[in-house]
Amino acid sequence: MTDKKDNFIEFGEELDPSVDAFLSTEAERRAIQKLPPQERKKKAKERERIRDRKARRVTYDLPPDLRSQVAEIAKKKGVPASQLAAWLITRALEQHGGSAEELDEELTPYLEPSHSPKFTWNLHRYIFKDSETE
Repeated sequence: MTDKKDNFIEFGEELDPSVDAFLSTEAERRAIQKLPPQERKKKAKERERIRDRKARRVTYDLPPDLRSQVAEIAKKKGVPASQLAAWLITRALEQHGGSAEELDEELTPYLEPSHSPKFTWNLHRYIFKDSETE
């Protein structure tokens, strides 16, 4: 541990990520407190928009070639890739009736036992059909 500088202690090594995140959040909170009221309202609205957007966010693992296809089509059409992906998923679910029973017959040939205690099956043969992970 080295001397204090500007009320901070220099430890000389990297901080634990959770401690670093807390300190960053705390520093941001203090910086916002110093802003004029109008700027604070603006920041609060921005945080609310981010919080609302998180409810709509989801993460799926996609093969790189599929991700590239979606990105390329989205760029050509001038739309966000996430909106295109949502549209494509919606269309696929509509086509198959949107239920597991409707997909059962079509999915069965692609099912492989999963090594995860969370899942019974994986669809790797279908998703990664052209990649090295088969």
